[in-house]
Amino acid sequence: MWINIDSRNRTAGDNSRYTYHLLAPKKVSSFQVRSVAIPRCFYNVTATNNRIDFDEGGVELNGTIAVGLYDATSILAAVKTGMDAVSGTTYTITVSAVTGMMTFVPAVGVCSLHWSSGANTLINASEILGFRSSGAVQAPDVAAAGTITSPLPIELNPEKYIFLKFSVASSSGMLSQRDSSEVMAIPVNVGAYEDIFYEINEAVVFHSSSDGREVSDFEIQLCYANHAAVDLRGRSFGINMVWN
Repeated sequence: MWINIDSRNRTAGDNSRYTYHLLAPKKVSSFQVRSVAIPRCFYNVTATNNRIDFDEGGVELNGTIAVGLYDATSILAAVKTGMDAVSGTTYTITVSAVTGMMTFVPAVGVCSLHWSSGANTLINASEILGFRSSGAVQAPDVAAAGTITSPLPIELNPEKYIFLKFSVASSSGMLSQRDSSEVMAIPVNVGAYEDIFYEINEAVVFHSSSDGREVSDFEIQLCYANHAAVDLRGRSFGINMVWN
């Protein structure tokens, strides 16, 4: 039997974490989640990765990229705006169509980037701007120069996966969840504005007793690796599943 669970039809919670209540309990022995449809509306630049600490030969300056959803074009203006707002000059920000690397050029003088020594080391934009590889602890500082180019392509999908947490309630308690941390990893490998449709081809996710149990509720959450909820900004997401 197929069932579609849409966050708009939730009983409690919000679009990222919610409870879905069946109109009548169903006797079920196993489940498979077969596909997930998620709108690509969650931000790739947040308050956790949007700071640029730099200097132009004097005190440290602290630029901020506005929180938002960016592609390789829109990020250029956002970086420029954030740096110009605190700078004594203006910046030209470009990305190579060939290498994907970002270049910073101040209109006057030189600048240096304080990725590892700046005031906002833990929340800086080094990864998304191409200065830190995924998984690295931190990018090194960049010495003063009239032109600075990132060593890596920009990375506007800093979260490679989002995670679907899924639990099922029955009249006699919770059904057992699969062993792999009780989550499904969903790759975020689309463009900045492309919705995610992920088809899942794997073993049964949930098992009940051999004679089945009456299922009454599903509890569902989308989160990042650090367990923070994915903010869908009011949009809904859906799950297609089959049960026996």
